[in-house]
Amino acid sequence: MIPQILILIISLVLLVFSSGLFVKSSSKIAKQLGVSDLIIGLTLVAIGTSVPELFSGIFASISKQGSLTIGNVVGANVTNIAMIFGISLLMVIYLKKNEDTLRELKFLFLVYILFFIFCLDLKITLFEGMALLLMFVYYMFDVLRRKKKPEEYLKKHIKIHEIKEESHFNRIKNYFYFILSLLVLIFSAKYLVSSAVDIANFFNISKEGIGVLIAIGTTFPELSVTIQAARKKFRGILVGDLIGSCIINILLIIGVASVISPIKFSSLILYFNIPVLFLVAFIMYLFFKHHIKNQKVLSYSLIGFYFLFLILELILI
Repeated sequence: MIPQILILIISLVLLVFSSGLFVKSSSKIAKQLGVSDLIIGLTLVAIGTSVPELFSGIFASISKQGSLTIGNVVGANVTNIAMIFGISLLMVIYLKKNEDTLRELKFLFLVYILFFIFCLDLKITLFEGMALLLMFVYYMFDVLRRKKKPEEYLKKHIKIHEIKEESHFNRIKNYFYFILSLLVLIFSAKYLVSSAVDIANFFNISKEGIGVLIAIGTTFPELSVTIQAARKKFRGILVGDLIGSCIINILLIIGVASVISPIKFSSLILYFNIPVLFLVAFIMYLFFKHHIKNQKVLSYSLIGFYFLFLILELILI
């Protein structure tokens, strides 16, 4: 079993590393081919930090292990708000109330309610997956429609990911990195899923639980972008991307995975994980609605709650 654990760790590291390389190289290639900043920025908004979950979700569904996907997505969303938002509160001195943020959080609650309804029968069907994907398309259009200057909003994402014009040699290098990262993504996602399933079977634990634990690694891109946004003082993007990532994880990743193959899962998701999703999102909403002034206390509370969540997850799986 030790080889399987090593394969899982190595696959997870390669998946996260190659996803960043894939996003950056593909965006640079798009820029040199004359694709507008609007399209590049929109793509970065849509899947920029969700590539690990997307690829692992696709391979899990192909392997008929959709429960791993749902565990990973739920775990990623809890990590985004409890851990990464908690860390961001320590990094940024003042996060002010923002109507866009409150609107995004309300939409996140709507997505969670829909997700909860779909989960009542402990499965996500093909038609439910298609409904999630349609909602994803609507969400992306709505994001742009609500921005007064969508071009500037999307260009900030390009700055965060450091996408810029390059020399001829670097252009060739981008194609090499794109192909290499795509191949590594495919193989690392494949071995991540297979090793996670083997470990779950060996220890007789749920695949959803393994998925939640894997989320600690697959959310590294969100953490990286959060740090970059904090450094560049893009506070709106810092928070907006975390909420957007939670929305996209449900709508796009579970949508795609369930269209490939219907997802069945245990009641743990319905009765434990989803209530936790609502709870951490509600705490975030209260912070921006009533502007809790002591950010450090909230930060430590969220991070502490996250570790409590992981401990309970380990006990329950």
